[in-house]
Amino acid sequence: MKYFFLILILSVATFAIPIDSLVTAWADRNALSADISQISISHIDTVIEDGIICIRKPNAIFRTESDLILYIDGKLYTHSAGSDVGMFSEMGDFVYSDIERLIGKLGAEFEIALESYDSGFTLGGSGGSGNIVSFAAELDRNFIPQKIQWNDVFDYTTIFIFNNVLLDDPGDVFTVPDSIEFIRQ
Repeated sequence: MKYFFLILILSVATFAIPIDSLVTAWADRNALSADISQISISHIDTVIEDGIICIRKPNAIFRTESDLILYIDGKLYTHSAGSDVGMFSEMGDFVYSDIERLIGKLGAEFEIALESYDSGFTLGGSGGSGNIVSFAAELDRNFIPQKIQWNDVFDYTTIFIFNNVLLDDPGDVFTVPDSIEFIRQ
C-alpha cells in the first residue's frame, strides 16, 4: 500500500528543469500557427473570442474578432474593432517572435521557472512589476503551447487556448489589410 502512494505522489510531482531546454527546443523552429480561443475574465463579465496566432520568424500576427497585432517588415501594426484607423510604428525587431529574446524579457520582468509534469511542462512567472503580475504557460512534451494564462494588476485574467497547432509555414497571413487605414504612431 505504501508503494502505491509513493508511485501516486511521484506521478503527479513536478520537477524544475533548466529554461535553456525550452530555448533549445525552439532554436530551429521558424514557424508556428494555431487557432486560438481568447477568454477575457473581468469582474463584470467574461468575453470569448476566436482567432489565429502565427509566427514566421521574424514576422508575427495575432488576430481575433476585435484585435489585430501584426509585425511585418520592421513595422508593428495594431487595430481594434470599432476604430476608424489603425496605428503603425517602426520597430527594429519583435521580441514575441523569437523565443530566446522572449525568455530573456520574461526573466527580466518576472521570477520564472520551467517545471516538468506527466504530459508536458509549465512555464510560470510571478512577481511582475508591470501591468502583468503573473503568468503560466502549459506546454506539451515537445514544448508546443497548449494554454497561456496571465493575471494583471486589476485582477483580470486572460487565457489563450491553442488548437490545431502547426510548426510548418503558416501560409500567406502576413499582409497589411487594405480595408484599414493605418497612421504612424
